[in-house]
Amino acid sequence: MRYLFFLIGFLFFPICFSQVEENNQMIQNNMNIEILPDSSNLEEKKHLEEVIEAESPAIEKKTKTKDRKSNLYKGKKKKELDLYKSSSIKSKSFIDANDKIMYNKIQSRSQSSQRNPTPKQQLLMDNANEVLQKEAPNSFEYNLNKYVIGNYNTSNYSNLQQAAFLKKNSPELQRQMAAHHIISNNQKESKYYLNSLHENGTLINPSIDYCKDLLESVSKNGTLITHGMIDSYGSHYNQINNHFRKDVQIINIDFLQSDFYKKELIAKGYKIPNSTNIDVAFFKKLCEMNKEKKLALSFTIPKDYFISIQNHLFINGLIFEYHDNKPPKNNIQNNVDLWHRKMNKKVIYSTEKETKNLASNYLPMLLTIKKFYKNTGNYKEESKMNKVIESISNKCGKNKHINKLKSAY
Repeated sequence: MRYLFFLIGFLFFPICFSQVEENNQMIQNNMNIEILPDSSNLEEKKHLEEVIEAESPAIEKKTKTKDRKSNLYKGKKKKELDLYKSSSIKSKSFIDANDKIMYNKIQSRSQSSQRNPTPKQQLLMDNANEVLQKEAPNSFEYNLNKYVIGNYNTSNYSNLQQAAFLKKNSPELQRQMAAHHIISNNQKESKYYLNSLHENGTLINPSIDYCKDLLESVSKNGTLITHGMIDSYGSHYNQINNHFRKDVQIINIDFLQSDFYKKELIAKGYKIPNSTNIDVAFFKKLCEMNKEKKLALSFTIPKDYFISIQNHLFINGLIFEYHDNKPPKNNIQNNVDLWHRKMNKKVIYSTEKETKNLASNYLPMLLTIKKFYKNTGNYKEESKMNKVIESISNKCGKNKHINKLKSAY
């Protein structure tokens, strides 16, 4: 059955790893689905866009302040400050430069249609880090930032190593280390730093549970395309640490800034667009060029990436399958099997606050199954679906939208 797809609004909420950089969990309401071919009802479209919670870069600027200089994060939690703050007393010019890097990196990650920094953002960060290098070339700040603003340039790994020598327990340092080793396909080190992120609370259990269901949504030997901290690191954790669904190839849009990462994917048979910008145009070409790779696009990808390919997208669990103008076989049954037999559903039934919005991403699948049961006259199962949908909508505070949707379905 064909799923026409329209797009996701934004309803962001901060959770544990909220992106004062991308490691403090911030999820965006990034939904977008017109679930059925006969769903041309405008009211239905209006409210479906409120359903899915996705992780978008636009949420990544949690901290707002009038002073972008030395007091940029005044009053914020110590854990957030730890990402970039100076490790010792520095000059005002050093602090200002460090804050400028932090601010522009957050802004670059806050773009809804592009993953890499703009030329202006990159220039500002490069110039600011030259100040750090001039004043304190052996500092944690300079070396960490040298790697961070290199956008996963593996040739800057020595700087990351130096930063680790100076401050090995920094959450941001550990996140960058995990990224580097995932990109480099170093399973042992990836496992170590993913465990570190789990232990320090950056990678939380709800994210890991959610990503297990995310991976389960992917076809055998398929390709899962992810976007940010929640879907990417949680999925890698399940594969590397839990040995779960290792048949799935994960492609992180963020890591595609790395030339080394691109070359590794090419060696595995993937075709990569010839572009330095990792944006919506790049994403569209990536999907078109690799349509035979059983592409599964995480709901957590920002809406702008989906607009130009919406007619190729079909709901399957917590992902959109990409198909070249052909509806997938047994799509409804696949969703039914996922729900009843394969998914752990821990995020849905957990009382942890971090699961509140992640649970929303199950709703498109459930609305699809509900419609199927209604159309086939299985009113008993439809009633069960209604109860689950109601429970999730209560949990996520989406009752208004879901109630209107249920009447359309």
